[in-house]
Amino acid sequence: MTNWLRKKTLFHTPRKAIVVEKKSDRFWFLRIIGIMVKRACTVMGAIMLIMMAVIFWSASNIVKEEPPKLPNQIVLFLRMEKSLPDKRGAQDYFSQFGLAPAPLTAAELVDALDKAATDNRVKGFVLSLRSGGYELAQLQEIRNAVLKFKKSGKFTKVYAPSYGEAGSGLGMYYLASSFDEIWMQPVGVVSIAGLNAEMPYFKDILERYGVKGQFFQRKEYKSAMENLTANEMSPASRQMMTELIGDLGDQVTAGVASDRKKVSKNFRSLVDQGLFTDDEALKAGLIDRLDYGDVLLSEIRVQLDGKEDSKKTGFTDIADYAQLSAKTHSSKSKVAVVYVQGAIMDGGGASPLSFDEKSADATEIAQAIRDAASDKNVSHIIVRVNSPGGSPSASESIRRAIVWAKEKKKKPVIVSMGSTAASGGYWISANADKIYADAATLTGSIGVVGGKFDASGLFEKYGVNWDGVSYGKNAGMWAMNRGFNAAEQERFEATLDNVYEHFIRIVAQGRKLKADQVEKIAKGRVWTGRQAKEVGLVDQIGGLDMVLDDIAKSRNVDSRHKLAVVDYPPPENPLEALLDMAKRGSPFGAELPQSLKAVAAYLPFLENERLVYTPLPQL
Repeated sequence: MTNWLRKKTLFHTPRKAIVVEKKSDRFWFLRIIGIMVKRACTVMGAIMLIMMAVIFWSASNIVKEEPPKLPNQIVLFLRMEKSLPDKRGAQDYFSQFGLAPAPLTAAELVDALDKAATDNRVKGFVLSLRSGGYELAQLQEIRNAVLKFKKSGKFTKVYAPSYGEAGSGLGMYYLASSFDEIWMQPVGVVSIAGLNAEMPYFKDILERYGVKGQFFQRKEYKSAMENLTANEMSPASRQMMTELIGDLGDQVTAGVASDRKKVSKNFRSLVDQGLFTDDEALKAGLIDRLDYGDVLLSEIRVQLDGKEDSKKTGFTDIADYAQLSAKTHSSKSKVAVVYVQGAIMDGGGASPLSFDEKSADATEIAQAIRDAASDKNVSHIIVRVNSPGGSPSASESIRRAIVWAKEKKKKPVIVSMGSTAASGGYWISANADKIYADAATLTGSIGVVGGKFDASGLFEKYGVNWDGVSYGKNAGMWAMNRGFNAAEQERFEATLDNVYEHFIRIVAQGRKLKADQVEKIAKGRVWTGRQAKEVGLVDQIGGLDMVLDDIAKSRNVDSRHKLAVVDYPPPENPLEALLDMAKRGSPFGAELPQSLKAVAAYLPFLENERLVYTPLPQL
């Protein structure tokens, strides 16, 4: 009995150990392939289910909504925290599903204010500003639109907790000075401490770790890599930056002095003082009112409706107003707009749902220009450039497409420069029929720079030895474990000379100048748009709205709003974007069912515009 109890209980009976015979491992690779296929099928199934859910969910939600109506009295409202995009990005797709607010581009804001100036329902415009990153050239375009809106006799008010609390707010204040009234929350500050351009220089610290920068430039003003090969600014770089900052500062100071009469005589001295408390700013005339956002909105209610709690006036987000007041096209012919945003590269375009818009796919852009040129209904092509440059070969692909559109298809091509159109950005612009830029656009930089890092000292310092074989005398010229030898450096610098000479010829041909004239204004020097016009690199100072105004005049159309302006390539609807994302991210994406693509084609017919306005927006 005792032995039995030792081995068994009421709840457990020991079992004999089971010996499992080990299977042969000859077909291990088949099991791995099977697992991979299974996981791939799971992922594809999930993608298909998600896309189908999106289709039915979006269709059911979109179809149910009815077109909204604007109130009889409108106060346009915008909360602005940073520069607006030049073109719509990923947020546009999400907004069509109701997952994000409708995006607003800078051009849409300018157009909306232009239309609102003649819309009797619109009584005024309120802008709520927050400290953020603002591009001065874009602020000039918005500022000009506000000044034009003011001429219609409608009120403009701007509000901010502070003007530059986290740093210099000179750009914010530059925009604010175009409004009738400048409001600030109590305890806020006005920081207008001028413009500052500086960068760290890494030569000594790199050499301390055994790394040297071997970069070569054409020519003295092309200082992009200077902070890696020197300890301080070169005389040429210092001269260029001093004149750039000086011209930008003069533009801001002159604009504020012209439109803000309270500080017109002493604004320059106020900039030198820099930072002001709330009471100091009010006393200096920098602001008109120290109070809260809810007070501003209540006063507008009383001004328009006679009482604070009236709902007669609707505060309408200007993004919604821009969408609802769609363009009425009186002309059959179209104006194509092709955007070049970010560093110009060959291929490798990002997914349409990607938030990374820092690179411009030269292949896609060149094709868009050719497509627009081949469309018999397109009368003009606008290339909107906002790029610091990039690959010379990629830039040449875009430039060639512009030349082809002009010469083969006889289409006028106009460049509209955004905040930056330098180096490769100017390369692609040079052959346009006409070049427009904002006064604060940064352009030019006709030059080239390139090289590599030599980390041989770093490897030696930490006992890393390299060994290998090669075929060709210069096969290892791009290696980072050693510097260029004399033959390799000669070859590399020959390529830089070749690019620079091509650049000079391209600008001379496009701008109808002699090569020696171009050389004087080239050498890698960056110019403001205003300076660039003086030296012959730009034809006209103005934004995209001015380009369209001039095209409308040339076609005897009484308003740019009556032009049919179309983006090339045409934007995808959300389902097409999801399909594109799936194709880029899946090895089986190219085989996605055509039936889903057919469904995608019907989505535009299900879409409906939507407007949300609130009696009291949040300032």
